[in-house]
Amino acid sequence: MSDTSDDDHSTGPEIVVYTPDEILQKGLRLLNYSRRRIRRAKKARNIERFKGHYGSEPVVVAQIFEDLQRTDIPEAYLPPSNARLDRFLMAMHHLKRYPTELEREPIFDIDTMQGRDWVWFFLEKVQALKAVKICWPDDNFGSDIWVITVDGMHCWITEPRHPEWSQDSRYYSHKFGKAGVGYELGIAVATSRLVWMNGPYPAGTTGNGIDQKALPCLCRYRI
Repeated sequence: MSDTSDDDHSTGPEIVVYTPDEILQKGLRLLNYSRRRIRRAKKARNIERFKGHYGSEPVVVAQIFEDLQRTDIPEAYLPPSNARLDRFLMAMHHLKRYPTELEREPIFDIDTMQGRDWVWFFLEKVQALKAVKICWPDDNFGSDIWVITVDGMHCWITEPRHPEWSQDSRYYSHKFGKAGVGYELGIAVATSRLVWMNGPYPAGTTGNGIDQKALPCLCRYRI
């Protein structure tokens, strides 16, 4: 990937860092909010607008963008030549709003093919951070008795190809009425952070394919 670089805002030769306020301003401007409209609104309202299009608060988005440049994970590392904030925000917008390529084209003023390439470039980078973001704390939750809450969720997917039938019943999600996969998620009670993820499994599988024997271990104080 290569493109004209964003405005220089680096703390060194290789790291480009933005404050949450800068992320907020740039994100709204990308969506064609005028400077006057941004100034007239309270900060809480602008953050609400930002989250409605990018999914997370500016402070979270700013941290992800910085983490991509500082990570030691090769698949997640973002080289300086590709540290494009506008393209990164476009990928975050895709996760939240899931626009078609024709809808994305006028919003971000980008060719459909180029937009597709940039979106999946950044989504794969963010996905690769899973190894360091979704993990148990080093102190194994300290002295907490109640550690995590475990639940499942379905994600809609394109209908998988079946060797004989037009649809594969194993992937049928009763939540969406179409093909999907299931995940087992563990949320830390004290911090509300995702610390455990298991899957994906075909959504139509009994128990979503989740290892039921592992659940008692996860819900206990220590593993």
